[in-house]
Amino acid sequence: MAWEQRPIDVVVGLPHQGTTSMEWTVSFAQLYAHLSQTRKFYLTYNRGSPIDIARNKIVEDTLKLGAEWLFFLDSDVIVPANIIDILISRNLPIVSALYVRRHKNIYPGMWKLMQVTECPECKQAVMPHGKYAPIVNYPRGALVEADVVGMGCILINRKVLKIVHKPPNNPMFVWTMGRVEPESAGVSEDFYACERIRDAGFHIVVDTSVICPHFGEAKFVPRELMNIDEVKYGGISFPEV
Repeated sequence: MAWEQRPIDVVVGLPHQGTTSMEWTVSFAQLYAHLSQTRKFYLTYNRGSPIDIARNKIVEDTLKLGAEWLFFLDSDVIVPANIIDILISRNLPIVSALYVRRHKNIYPGMWKLMQVTECPECKQAVMPHGKYAPIVNYPRGALVEADVVGMGCILINRKVLKIVHKPPNNPMFVWTMGRVEPESAGVSEDFYACERIRDAGFHIVVDTSVICPHFGEAKFVPRELMNIDEVKYGGISFPEV
């Protein structure tokens, strides 16, 4: 019927923890403008809560609204305006863009469950407590499977949320670092969610054709990890690294 309201395509969730950079603000404005023309979306955010609680609240908003997709965007990851369209076009239950850690040591924010001996160059980049090693050798412009990823720029289908998020006793996100014994068993909220997602039978995929700056101590991705000339960020020009 003509009067029926069109369902929400995607919820954009910002687990906002503080101030944002000018670069992020400009890129988000471009993302917002693009979505306003291409999709019906809903913006939800949570500021001041612990990160796992903030993410769970955003998941619950998505499920209540009946949206097909949830796009998590952290307030320090800078994205191209059409990133959601790109990730939805992959037709995957869960797919992340590629970005690197914003603190030294710098390496891609995607990890495999492996021993350090399997990745000698990763000795300074294993987390948490030697359980995961970052994927440092990967094909450009490809879909790469990972065991865990950061949740700073990721698209998740509703069916994943419905299966994995079971509040109040089994929410999707739980920060366990420093909260469980032994201490080595603790993980961050994004690693915890990825482990739950894998246990539910879903594959976690990273689209290495979509590379996003992670604004922090390192400011931008080092040139040896990314060909900046090949990537455009919503029309924003970034300085040389």
